[in-house]
Amino acid sequence: MIPVINFNVIKIVLIQRIHLIRRTQILVAALFILCFSIVAIAILQQSKPAMPFINGYLLTEPISLPKFVLQNHQEQPFYQTTLLGKWHLISYGYLNCPDICPTTLMTLSYVADQVKKLDLNSEVKFIFYTVDPDRDQAKQLLSYLDYFNSDFIGLRATNDKDKDLFEQSLAMKVDVSIRQDTDLSYAVSHDVAIFVINPDGNLQAVLKPKSNALRTQPFSSDIIFEDFLQVFHYYQSG
Repeated sequence: MIPVINFNVIKIVLIQRIHLIRRTQILVAALFILCFSIVAIAILQQSKPAMPFINGYLLTEPISLPKFVLQNHQEQPFYQTTLLGKWHLISYGYLNCPDICPTTLMTLSYVADQVKKLDLNSEVKFIFYTVDPDRDQAKQLLSYLDYFNSDFIGLRATNDKDKDLFEQSLAMKVDVSIRQDTDLSYAVSHDVAIFVINPDGNLQAVLKPKSNALRTQPFSSDIIFEDFLQVFHYYQSG
């Protein structure tokens, strides 16, 4: 007696096996992708430099600055693109500032000396930006900064648009208050910070002085220098 072959059953069995093989292949491929991703992430984490600790804020994603036009202490235009190719440490204040501004500039002059000892002076520039451009003219900036370091760059805005644009892009904290009892008509106060601009022209870090519950302490040239070097090496290793 010849056995009867049920081709429908065979067909169903074959289809089930094909589906099983496909599911197995998909599972193997998914496991391979997962393993590859884990290995790739581990390699990237090992190659990524550790975030250094500084007195202030180090940005993992530098902030690009908008296009602006300022005037330097030699009455020449200073553009956002002028920042390209070199590191810039920007402090800010005003020439009539009685204590914080001259103290910070003197401290930065010591930092400039330390930078020079490492032969980095051609790569690092120091900028003082005045938040009081109406009273601080270019020639005044020139003579004022020459007292601290003749290589320092003075910057001022020549219009309200660029002034607001530049100060807001760096989140400068400036307060101008009207004074009723004097001919000067207004007084200026500001926060203390040093903005570190990388060679791409982007904000890389903000350095802040140490502070306690009583007051903000003056900047230390050694701390600024060490913090800058950490930012510098972090950028280079990226």
